[in-house]
Amino acid sequence: MLGLRAWLGVMLCLMVAACDGHAQGLLPGTCGLGPPMPLMVVMHGRAAVVTVGINQHLAHLILDTGSNVTVLNKASAEAFGVKPTGSAAATFMAIGGNSHAENGRIAQLRVGSVDLPPLNVVMAPGLPEDGVLGLDVLSRFDVDVDLSQGHVVLYPGKLCPHDQPPMLGRLLEIPAERSLVRGEGPNRTVAPYLMVPVRLNGSVAMAVLDSGALRGTLVSAPYAAKAGVDDAALAQDKIVKVNGFGTSSELRLHRFDELLVGREVFDKPMLLVGGGVESLFAMVIGGDYFFRHRIWFSFSSDRVFVVPRTL
Repeated sequence: MLGLRAWLGVMLCLMVAACDGHAQGLLPGTCGLGPPMPLMVVMHGRAAVVTVGINQHLAHLILDTGSNVTVLNKASAEAFGVKPTGSAAATFMAIGGNSHAENGRIAQLRVGSVDLPPLNVVMAPGLPEDGVLGLDVLSRFDVDVDLSQGHVVLYPGKLCPHDQPPMLGRLLEIPAERSLVRGEGPNRTVAPYLMVPVRLNGSVAMAVLDSGALRGTLVSAPYAAKAGVDDAALAQDKIVKVNGFGTSSELRLHRFDELLVGREVFDKPMLLVGGGVESLFAMVIGGDYFFRHRIWFSFSSDRVFVVPRTL
């Protein structure tokens, strides 16, 4: 098992056989959210472990908004009766490099009070818990996440264009846009990420909000360079070793001057740099941000809202 505190879970499936593409939502013809469906959550450090039903077994999966697919620990998948599909092995781009796994299919999947259609998943050894719950499932709902309170609630339906989600506090909407992250040729896939704007030391980019990045916010080396932090500066920084999806990597921990996420300014943030994610994202906003905010992902309307927490 990977240590939960070392897990940095950005994952992108590159094999069509392992991915359903953009998940089919549970959206009515008209807008309006359905009744809330709170998930059972147990916090293991910064990891939110939620309970779902797989083939009438209880599965404990890390909530991972940075993974576009659900990935099961191979031993758990076998115990749950998840059958391999026999298709080509899946390939992932992850922190530290590419990883390989086996494709499978869940016959019965229950999330909250909803039974979902059969789902193609990936099975791999060595994942924490029973695996990770990715955007192929989460993007079928609007998702309310407050990790500081151990709170994950799913809402079926669709948020109306001029409505705000039912969140109390100083509600901020962050401009968001759907990003289509693709592989090449026969490996082409579409990932349902909602990207948000950031500005690091005056340099602008789009970033992904990743609840699976438990070690914190990660900056790609090229984006750090655009923000004025070159290799010579990074060489003076502390080395941090992290594990990803079957991979490991050495990152640098650098203190930047300023980070802007949406309309919030963070002075002198300490951020991880490296990990080989530049082909995926300029920045991965991780657990440090999640524990300071309640976040609403409106996958039904491509909107993101946050309520800052006073810690």
